[in-house]
Amino acid sequence: IEPAAIEPTGEPVMTPPRRSDSDEPEATTEAGEPPARQAAVDLRDKGELSQSNAVQSKPQTGTLLGKNYIGGAVGIVKFGDDQLDENLGLASGFSGALNINLDKNVDLKLGGAYISADGETNGLDIVVSGLSASAELLCFFKPSQTVNPYVAVGATFVKTEVEVSGSGQTTTEDDTNIGVLGAAGVELEVTRQVLLRVGLNYININGEDSVDVSGSLGYWLNEKALAGIEGSYDIDSEDANAHVGLIITF
Repeated sequence: IEPAAIEPTGEPVMTPPRRSDSDEPEATTEAGEPPARQAAVDLRDKGELSQSNAVQSKPQTGTLLGKNYIGGAVGIVKFGDDQLDENLGLASGFSGALNINLDKNVDLKLGGAYISADGETNGLDIVVSGLSASAELLCFFKPSQTVNPYVAVGATFVKTEVEVSGSGQTTTEDDTNIGVLGAAGVELEVTRQVLLRVGLNYININGEDSVDVSGSLGYWLNEKALAGIEGSYDIDSEDANAHVGLIITF
């Protein structure tokens, strides 16, 4: 403290102490933090926000069961019957499906498919085609879980047509049938982006039984789109098919 000064009034006045630069209080932000510390906090928050956004941008998890979706696929069929395989070779076709979630553990799935094959035998041209439609209820037991078993029951409509041409003449025969179907299997969430389904499928059309084993492997392209490959093998007819498809959830 400096010595007291004398005002004209004769009263002594104390002179304030002189402060050095080091005595100045450190500047603070509105949050009460020193600028350097606040900058570090901001960087930390930005990093956490970026990580949060990265997690949110990851494709959705869980199985397809319990979700609303529409999908389509194209593929081929190899006939197990040696005569058909020799005369017609591979069949090709496409399919579509609409899945609607009705309840926590129940879905309604509507599907349709078309296949065709052509070939030649004994100088005759042959074209075989098939059109099918189905509706089934699926009941699953572990909604949104990594392992989700399911069973299904439904009905199917199948129309087949065989066209034979030769010597300037064409003969066409068609057949229409309605049958029942059932299935059991499991969907597995292998990773956040990889989905696996395996199942056993039963169909009875016009009194004839058919059982096939199927499997599919899907990959989430983003939160809404799942690309995949699927194959099946019919134990009775020995027909085998494979196709690729895309599913969009909504």
